[in-house]
Amino acid sequence: MEKNLHQKEISVKIRKDEPIEVCGLTLYPLTMEHYEEFMNMKNVLSIRLSALPVQYMAYDYLNAIFRMDIDNRINKKDKHDSLFSTVLYLFELALRIAPEQMEKSIKIYLTKDHLIDQISVMQNGKLVFLKSNEFSKKIRPVIASQNCVELPDESANKDLIEAGIQKREFYSQNEPDIVFDVEKMVSSVAYLSHVREKEIYEWTIREFENRKQAIDRDKHYTMYSQAEMSGFVKFKKGNPFPSWCFDKKSDKIGAMSLDEVQKTFGNTTQKS
Repeated sequence: MEKNLHQKEISVKIRKDEPIEVCGLTLYPLTMEHYEEFMNMKNVLSIRLSALPVQYMAYDYLNAIFRMDIDNRINKKDKHDSLFSTVLYLFELALRIAPEQMEKSIKIYLTKDHLIDQISVMQNGKLVFLKSNEFSKKIRPVIASQNCVELPDESANKDLIEAGIQKREFYSQNEPDIVFDVEKMVSSVAYLSHVREKEIYEWTIREFENRKQAIDRDKHYTMYSQAEMSGFVKFKKGNPFPSWCFDKKSDKIGAMSLDEVQKTFGNTTQKS
């Protein structure tokens, strides 16, 4: 009962974009100031362990990423930036550690088997030690939820996961040729929200993503409803966007494969 109450409190704080204390550390939702770099790096949070090579599946999330990076360096396959360093960078952003303090604020302690035993974190003059599995099971889910990142269901059926990946790849190949531009997207959301662009950059990423989805949902609902009411169009399974305020039930089982993550991650640049 106490555990459920704790999770409920966390959910309320996430909805209110309030900081959350986990394992003695305070995690903050990222703001739009970091949006562009976060969009390039967020997929590392949602890597599915069951999609990794079999030798990493027995590890917790943090050690799996850590060991994979080491093995890639040994085998000279480090064509992409380190996934592990990106996880730490996102962690530092969530802790709101000043850029000049980042290098000395987090230290990694290894076991004799060269796995992560614990992490020491200095936040606001307070020293906290974390076990690797504490980061994987407690810190990672909160950072993801605070910033609108959906973590994969590790218990999902492998065949359904693969089908979900293939389905997404098929649709991505048929997407319109649109140039992704953060500034234009921010301007569009600002215009439709009746606020100035500079105000948007004070929002949290979660607030921006929710607002953008609300705008998209409303426009789809309006367009398809008008088409349906005109009598010239009829949808076999009903309006594909039946509500302006709720999402239709959808298949969320597809997860990013490691190759997809690395392709996206290859374009990542971190601010120093």
